Amino acid sequence: MGSFEEENNTKVEDIMSPNVVSLDISKTASQAATLMTEKRVGSIIITKNNKPYGIVTERDLVRRYDPDTPVESLASHPLIQAYQTTTIENVVKIMLKNGVRKIAIVDQNDDILGIITTTNLVMYLLPKIKSSSIFSILKTVTRGKGPSCDSCGGSDEIQWCDDCDRFMCLNCEDAIHTVDLP
Repeated sequence: MGSFEEENNTKVEDIMSPNVVSLDISKTASQAATLMTEKRVGSIIITKNNKPYGIVTERDLVRRYDPDTPVESLASHPLIQAYQTTTIENVVKIMLKNGVRKIAIVDQNDDILGIITTTNLVMYLLPKIKSSSIFSILKTVTRGKGPSCDSCGGSDEIQWCDDCDRFMCLNCEDAIHTVDLP
């Protein structure tokens, strides 16, 4: 099978983040914010009767935060989800159709197995695409902010360095990859 076909048949279970944080629908925004901070995540799956109900993201908390607000009123519901056997291509279509950046991955019993985010997708696609396409994808994911240098934080003349596996400005790349010969 060719590499293009293999990529089109890759399942989301191969790239999903398996560590999903969940919170019961009876909890508050304050409890959600605390849990997100403790677990260092940007979203929490809200459950009702131990089944996925919706999702609360950092954005939801920032836009409508009141500590006592029930997470039920903050949660995006119904939860957009896909099965673990869904292809990456189909998950991207689901995300675009629904205007979401995160999708819960479930099994046939609707039990949560993981989550796919735009970050998962970019990290998967990054080594597979041409460098000129990377910037378009990153600008979309970061809402117009282009990538910055992973060494100095600058944003001028940024490119992907295959040797270092990170974004670098030309100055940092030159400094790192220039060898002074005696």
